[in-house]
Amino acid sequence: DKQFQDQVRDMLQPGTSALFMVIEKVTPDKAVEAMSKYGGTVLKSSLSNDAQRELQEALHGEGASQ
Repeated sequence: DKQFQDQVRDMLQPGTSALFMVIEKVTPDKAVEAMSKYGGTVLKSSLSNDAQRELQEALHGEGASQ
């Protein structure tokens, strides 16, 4: 959503980076725990099936979700 996008945009400053993960087979808490040893800030957002499909298509092109 727009608020999440604004939050990420505000956090990303020159010299920083972001890692986005789409997690399907693991609970988010386990993924966060596994990544915590690398530091940083964790933001979580759930996507509807339609939003996830749109994201996959934007990243990989039409038909990526099939």
